[in-house]
Amino acid sequence: MNVQKARVKRAKTLHLRGYFDAAEEIYLRHLDVNPGDVECLNLLGLLHADTNRYETSLQLLRAAIGIEGPKPWLCRNLGIVLERTGDLASACACYRQALASAPEDHGLWAALAQLQANLGQHRDAAISLQTAFLSDTCTPTSRQQYRLSAADAWLRAGDGPAAIALYDEVLKKQPDHKIATFHRAVAWMQCGDLKNARFGFLQTLALSPRHAEAANNLGVLSQLERKLPEAIAHYRSALAFDPNYSSALYNLGAALQESHRLREAICVFRKLLKTQPDHTSAWVNLGNALLGQNQVSPAMAAYQHAVSVTPGDPTAEWNLGIASLLTGDFTRGWMGYERRFSVAGAPPRRQRKAPLWQGQSLTGKTLLLHAEQGLGDTIQFARYAEVFSRQGASVYLEAQAPLIPLLQSTPGVAKLFTPSPEDPDADFHLPLLSAPRLAGTTIDTIPFADHYLQAPAPAVAKWRQWLGPRSAHRKRVGICWAGNPNHKNDYNRSIPPQLLRILDELPGVEWVNLQKGHALPPLNLRDAARELQDFGDTAGLVANLDLVISVDTSVAHLAGALGKPVWILLPFAPDWRWMLEREDTPWYKHAKLFRQQTLREWQPVLHRVVQALSALP
Repeated sequence: MNVQKARVKRAKTLHLRGYFDAAEEIYLRHLDVNPGDVECLNLLGLLHADTNRYETSLQLLRAAIGIEGPKPWLCRNLGIVLERTGDLASACACYRQALASAPEDHGLWAALAQLQANLGQHRDAAISLQTAFLSDTCTPTSRQQYRLSAADAWLRAGDGPAAIALYDEVLKKQPDHKIATFHRAVAWMQCGDLKNARFGFLQTLALSPRHAEAANNLGVLSQLERKLPEAIAHYRSALAFDPNYSSALYNLGAALQESHRLREAICVFRKLLKTQPDHTSAWVNLGNALLGQNQVSPAMAAYQHAVSVTPGDPTAEWNLGIASLLTGDFTRGWMGYERRFSVAGAPPRRQRKAPLWQGQSLTGKTLLLHAEQGLGDTIQFARYAEVFSRQGASVYLEAQAPLIPLLQSTPGVAKLFTPSPEDPDADFHLPLLSAPRLAGTTIDTIPFADHYLQAPAPAVAKWRQWLGPRSAHRKRVGICWAGNPNHKNDYNRSIPPQLLRILDELPGVEWVNLQKGHALPPLNLRDAARELQDFGDTAGLVANLDLVISVDTSVAHLAGALGKPVWILLPFAPDWRWMLEREDTPWYKHAKLFRQQTLREWQPVLHRVVQALSALP
């Protein structure tokens, strides 16, 4: 027996040195004589694994377990081979079986945790690692490493507080531990504790002055706090530390774009895409920056490239739809615009009791149309109630409260109401901005462009009295120079009020203020805005005016829907509904468009307005 053990020992030595053929020959000869030798079966099984014969390796190891039982060392070896084959779940089961008999084996707990992490089971991995560092057999050095790994696992599991608690323990023993310092800051950021996160990343940079990830994350924090110049500086620092750091380059492009530095953003995104041509978000943001420069064809090419990289990407398809609408390609545009509910960060499609209408016959059916975006959007698309009414539907319209008095006059509406938790009984529902697609609207078939709303008669009479007798030689012109300050494009579409001084030089114009919630410009105005109650009230005032001049906001849509002459002042890169270059719009027959020719240059636009007013009879 001693001779046989010595032979197996020699075979094991040959095996460890890589002499697989010689070792295997000895193992096999030994097993011919001792077929139940568990150690030799185990060693031969490991040799087969080392020579990529995994099927027979597993057979041999399972045979050993069948003889000896689920001993920890056998189960561990079987788990190792199963892990090599990619069967991680079975490997985990083997490690757990081994730990049932050897719960103090901290190394095996750590191995199990690695498998669990590879399976995405980060919470289980954290628990396994915590069990490892609580083992009595664990050395102080191993315990500290397991504690750090457990903290990282909690962080990946999304449990920031648990991670922070363990990072704190690591840092008590090693205050200058760079990894724990950085990862604790990441955990603070994950928890929304931006103050401590900033402190942690600055502490990381003090320990590692060229830590690119810490600099990048400081940029992210600054961008979240709307400190864009500071964010840009941090991203540039990260790139100085690591010129190939793609996340920092992408973030820099996004911060430049958010800062309205579009040309710089375009250069950054193009630089990133040279090295990462499959970066879908970079293609989309490149398209957005190009669209902001009114470079519509290159923008569409960027969106199409994003779709080719990631077919079905909702953000790319939605933006491509917007660009298509801007060019007047309504067929493709409406289809892409339907992706708006799937874009990251967008409000989800509201669940309704009634099914979504998808074009079925409306004869004898009830259709619930419901507002989904801004007040101007609701005014613009309320016209579709009559379209669907003519198809046989009884149309219910759900709209924002300030619009209800105005929309009482909407043709085709059987019931009008504000949103409530309880849906009315209906056969179908439809978000209002999906109406053009299902109505088959093209640029030549936009319904009711002349007008489709009427001002409430009491409001008309009220404002006629307020305005007083009309001068035969003066035009009454309502003006609105700013939109919702929370609108993402308000920076471009609102006019600085001091620029309106040029309008004060015009004789023969009686200016009426329609702008609520803003300080008055240096212009002689009759300030009606202070007394406006709702959009029905505003409609009554507009009905008494000769002309409305407005930036792209709800007042422009109100005037257009009433059939009142309205001049709409548009930024260089307009919203999709105003399309490109043309001075009119198929949405409102009595509207005239005044476009910026240069980005954020309003003075030339106002000069053209003055000329046009001067030319009025």
